[in-house]
Order: sequence, then structure tokens, then C-alpha cells
Amino acid sequence: MYMPCAIIIISLIAAFSCFYIYYYEYQKMDIRKVYAFSKSETPCNCTLDSVDAIAGFELPKVELLQSKNEIPLEWTESKEIGLDGVLIGNTYIANYSAGDLVEHSTIEVGQNRLLGLEITDGTSPNIVSVEIVNSTTPMNSTDLRLGEIIIDKKISDSYVFFNKSLKEPTLEQNSFMVQAPPQGGDFVLILSLLYNYTPNIGKNNDIGSGAVSIQTQSNSSFIAVYKSIVSVEPQT
Repeated sequence: MYMPCAIIIISLIAAFSCFYIYYYEYQKMDIRKVYAFSKSETPCNCTLDSVDAIAGFELPKVELLQSKNEIPLEWTESKEIGLDGVLIGNTYIANYSAGDLVEHSTIEVGQNRLLGLEITDGTSPNIVSVEIVNSTTPMNSTDLRLGEIIIDKKISDSYVFFNKSLKEPTLEQNSFMVQAPPQGGDFVLILSLLYNYTPNIGKNNDIGSGAVSIQTQSNSSFIAVYKSIVSVEPQT
């Protein structure tokens, strides 16, 4: 009669002792705490993407600006570019804009047209990679989505050193030329925002505007990739 009671009492004592030891060790652990906050003046209502001991990081809004004339520049048209994904180290978290309709993500531009970059409401990059890429997917379907486009060969690429102190793009800074074949067509525009960038490049300033040619691979610990479609007019 007394044996079951004794076993229960011993079990309770052992369980309490284990809990006390675990709780005591847990209290001694150095737990890293992360507090989400906004770097802007107003709440961003967004997800904090990464954090360190000093500051947080917010994915920005990216817009392409168009001016009918280069002299004088008048940015009268703008188009927001959808986020495709983020590259952190060797991991790419993608398909943010895969469901966006191509019809709503297309920008119509002329041959060698200057486009301005406006990057706001988030952390500004050090440098922006601009790529014009061909596609094997016909773009004439009204229900085609960005995630269904098959990427083909690269047509042109350039890098833009982003100057966040400028209120708007200029001919020389925060802008780039759309370089496409003379026959024009629909192409994929990929903008890669590079952060913590280590400059180890060779410049070629013969391609116009604020863009430069890159001879060596970039070194960035965090890259935000934005994607859209550019419909380029044929050369006349």
C-alpha cells in the first residue's frame, strides 16, 4: 500500500529537481533579443528583413522615371517595380512578384531612352545592377504572369552608383540608358540593389549616363532583386 505512494512522491521530487536545474541554467543563458523598429519618420507597416546590433533594414520601394526630353529633364512618368526576391549569402528567397500580370508590369520606352531611378521608403543601396535580358516566352498573352516568364540570354548590363542625397535623378547620376537591339521588342528588366558592397571593379564610362561597365563579379552580402518588363520601340 505504501510502495505506490512512495514511488509517486519520489517521481514528483525528481521532476521538480529537473525543472529547477533547467530553469536555473536557462536564466544564466545569454539570450539575444531583437526589437523591430522603423528607420523612417513614419511607421512602415513592413516586415523587418534583417537586424544587427545597431540598425534594422527595410526593403525600399523602387520606381522608374521617364522624361520625354533629356534637356531639360522633366520626370513626368513613373512606374513602380515589383520585388522578385532577396539574396542573402547563397540563399535566394524568391517569387514575391511571380503572380503579377505582365500587362500591369510593362514599361514602354524608346531606343536608348534615359530612365531615372527613385528608391524610397527603405534602406538605400550602395549600387544598383541593371540587366536587360531576353525571354523565350511570348509576351502577347493578357493573363501572362511574371513568374511564368522563362529567362534567356542577357542583352546588356551596367551598374549605377546610387546617390541617396539627390532629390531626383540627373543625366549623370541615378539614371541609366535602356540598351536593346535596333528592332526593339519586349525584354525583362532586372534591377539588383546591392548592400554592403565591396568595390572591386573596373570602370568603363563609355556607355553614357551614370552607369558604368563592370569587369569583375560584385561582392555584396545582401541583394534585393526587382523585376519588370520593358517594351522597347524599334529604331527609326
